[in-house]
Amino acid sequence: MQVQEELKKFLFENGVADVGFTCVDDGPFGEKSYAMSIVVKLSDAVIDEISDEPTHSYFHHYRTVNAFIDRT
Repeated sequence: MQVQEELKKFLFENGVADVGFTCVDDGPFGEKSYAMSIVVKLSDAVIDEISDEPTHSYFHHYRTVNAFIDRT
């Protein structure tokens, strides 16, 4: 199994909604020529609360999701 497929399997098993990979050979990161994007779905209930500006619930949820991504 390729490394990308192993990573996708691991991420999906841990609650990630989607993941993407790309080659960035001309990027500013030296020898690291690949990038990965991780998508985590936010709560519909929290998003539905937003009308004009982000709510306290959204701020907390956003930080929690980012912490989840950092741990994953």
